[in-house]
Formats: sequence, structure tokens, C-alpha cells
Amino acid sequence: MRDVNHAIDNLRQLTKLPGLDFDADGNLTLVFDGETPINLAKVDDKTLEVWSDLGGLGSANDAETLRRLLESNHLGEGTGFARLAVAPGRNSFVLCERIDVEPLSDTQFGERIIEFLKYVTFWNSAEAVRSVASRSTSSPAIEIGELVFRG
Repeated sequence: MRDVNHAIDNLRQLTKLPGLDFDADGNLTLVFDGETPINLAKVDDKTLEVWSDLGGLGSANDAETLRRLLESNHLGEGTGFARLAVAPGRNSFVLCERIDVEPLSDTQFGERIIEFLKYVTFWNSAEAVRSVASRSTSSPAIEIGELVFRG
């Protein structure tokens, strides 16, 4: 892929939205299934930041919620190429991913957007909200293959 403009051209073709383009500030929003917004921000000519609000995950002021979300970031097991973060200036969470488009083919770029959408859909699901909200009385554990790390 040449640059972010080429990436957006690719998205125009995939979504069949010929008017899809950045606004004056270098941002655009796609809404999937009428309810899942995916935001793209142009960082520079070769880089996009893709992000979406995760409104149901609770407050960033809750230490247990923060711990569970940080564990989900570990090795990308709960996030793929993306990461969970606290939304700047707010008390809520976002899933975000910085994409260097230059090394990606058109197909690879489309796959990255689809994978990101799958993770956003999961993190906005009732299952994820219950998982983050449930409190554990045991010590925290992280499992990686056959290894289990306990705090």
C-alpha cells in the first residue's frame, strides 16, 4: 500500500461508499451494522490510528477493572494487534490500533480492519462486560500455554 490515501481508497471499494474520505482534521468514522463506529485518524502519510469507544466496560477509576483490562492487553491475547486504553480526558475505555499501511497489501489492510471490528464487537458484548465487571477473590493469574503466573 502506498499511503493512507491509498488505504482509504481501498476502504471506499470494500464498503462501496464512494464519498468516504477524511474530514478537514484528517478523521473519518465508519458505522458497521448501524451501531458500531470505527474511527480512523490520519497520523501521517503512512500511518492511521483506528479506534472505537467501549462504553460498557465501566469506569477507569476502578482499580479492578483497570487490572482486568491490562491483563487482556498482555501479549495481545484479548486484543490482537490493538490495545485497550483509557480515553484521553474521559473516564472510559477505547480499543485502538496504530497501523503502518505501507507494508500492507490491499487484502492485508482489509483484514486488519475486519479483525479490529471483531475485537470491538467482542469488547462491546455482554460477555466482555460481565467478565470485566466480575470480581475475583483469588489472586490474579495469567495463563500462557501451560505456564500460570499468580500475583
